[in-house]
Amino acid sequence: MKGYPEFIKKNLFSSCILYVILGLILLISPEFTSKFVCYLFGMILIVFGITLIFSFISISFTFFRGFTTVLGILIAAAGLFIMIHPAFIISLIPLGVGIYLFINSIFKLQNSLLLKKNNYRNWLSVFLFAAVMIVLSLILIMNAFEIATTLIRIIGLFLIANSIFDVWTIRRVSKKPDESKTTVEGQAKEID
Repeated sequence: MKGYPEFIKKNLFSSCILYVILGLILLISPEFTSKFVCYLFGMILIVFGITLIFSFISISFTFFRGFTTVLGILIAAAGLFIMIHPAFIISLIPLGVGIYLFINSIFKLQNSLLLKKNNYRNWLSVFLFAAVMIVLSLILIMNAFEIATTLIRIIGLFLIANSIFDVWTIRRVSKKPDESKTTVEGQAKEID
């Protein structure tokens, strides 16, 4: 390929291969992957917390000594909690979304009853939509970890699809242009 340096192609192919591997790992074993990320993040927090706890030695101002010590203990405890309860941490995302949707749907249900009270014609559609959303949000809340696992699998699929598209693009851009479609200067003849 003329305008695409070879080292860029190699880097793009390498990153595509890594993304496909990561996507396959996320697709095949989302539980392991999410727990691994939680353990890694928990370890980072523990190390950071311990660093803060021991940094009080270098701080001369008394208030900041106590502050960094307490902050270090809290951060290290959070890291330990994440490492002990990774499934809980993973399920927090769909759980939070489910709680938000549930509260929002309750308000919509109330609004539909107010619409009925004020004799609005379409109150029933608002009521039914709110009722369906309440049921869906409860399903989300009750199955937060399974939904998080499905979400991780979807992310894995997207990584694989993106990598395949990148490889296809690189291969298409790397091909030599069809000479029959290009115009060459100087081949045009002047007509008197």
